[in-house]
Amino acid sequence: MQEKVTDKAIIKRDTAFYDSESGSYSSKRYPEKDMDYVHFFFKRRRDMLMGLIARVLPRLSSPTLMEVGCADGVILESIHRQYPQFSRLVGVDISPQMIREAKERYPAIEFYVRGEGPVYQYDLVVEVGVLNLTDLDSELVLAKKLMKPNGFYICSVASVTSSRNKFVPIQGGFRNHMSFGEYDSKLKEHFNILHGEVFGLHMPLIWRAPSLAGLMHRIIEPMLKSLVPNLFHEKMYLLAAKD
Repeated sequence: MQEKVTDKAIIKRDTAFYDSESGSYSSKRYPEKDMDYVHFFFKRRRDMLMGLIARVLPRLSSPTLMEVGCADGVILESIHRQYPQFSRLVGVDISPQMIREAKERYPAIEFYVRGEGPVYQYDLVVEVGVLNLTDLDSELVLAKKLMKPNGFYICSVASVTSSRNKFVPIQGGFRNHMSFGEYDSKLKEHFNILHGEVFGLHMPLIWRAPSLAGLMHRIIEPMLKSLVPNLFHEKMYLLAAKD
């Protein structure tokens, strides 16, 4: 009989992986020039996040933000640079090495190992590219606790039906992996969905010509979002807590 992998073992495994990635995390995912789908995807996710932040900022006064799963701080630094009106930016991550890297790179932002920082509530909680790696129900309850009563939650999930998963199947890393419809239903148990948008259609053949691939993605993806949404890699949500 195969031994059941415990939550502690999963967290230990994930922590070790991200510790090992800490010195090269940003350079692997956000190089100056996109040479493959991964580079394009991570920048597309970042740009979508920035757009949703811009959408809610006019509703907030002296806003505060926490990013759950901040890695080496690369996204928070972009937020800090693009939206200086935030009065407080905080990042947490399970990886101590990531947090050390983030503190060295971006001293103007607060960073803590997950579970070790002070407890506050925030106007905006961001958690992109993380939920699939968590115990989903517990993580959504935590997100609600971190939000102010009139706050917002931006998150993303990867779908089991995506073309990315068909070409590059996940090998045991995710703790939950469902369709977008199933994630919609789960999120509605805790939040009101204000916006949801798919992104990242994995088309490996076009990346044989990296100089053209990004442009082709930007042309093709908008045309296919409404036709084959379940083939897209991720979906990003803007959520508000239910009363």
